Amino acid sequence: MSVRRGDLPKVDELESRKPNDEIRRKSECPSSNGTKNRTEKFVGLDVGGRQIKALAFSPDGTQLAEGIVPTSDDGTRTWLARVRDVTLRLIASCPAPARVGLAAPGLVSADRRRIAFMPGRLPGLEGLDWEQSLELKNSGRGV
Repeated sequence: MSVRRGDLPKVDELESRKPNDEIRRKSECPSSNGTKNRTEKFVGLDVGGRQIKALAFSPDGTQLAEGIVPTSDDGTRTWLARVRDVTLRLIASCPAPARVGLAAPGLVSADRRRIAFMPGRLPGLEGLDWEQSLELKNSGRGV
């Protein structure tokens, strides 16, 4: 199934979904056969105040897996452990290498790699090194 702009759920449909801790596979993930034409997948994360949404896609736009978990913004850094967990489980759901993209609230830093300003919510978000925090450093995945 390819995802086109018109196929995306409306905001009210997203909000009516129940968060879950399961990674759901949408189709068989492509495997890496060690050749130059290895299939990469792309993981997109949306860190919100109420939910963390994660999707894995193949290069042709086929949705491979998804995960939705509550953010649990309770004044601690619990939210970060939940982001890390859903990200690593989603990446592990398919054997191909992955590139990770992330959206988070706040004002982005000049180098476009961190959130520079986000007062009052998600403690630890400001200045967070996403690659290190998501355990992606030296993995070739990057954020």
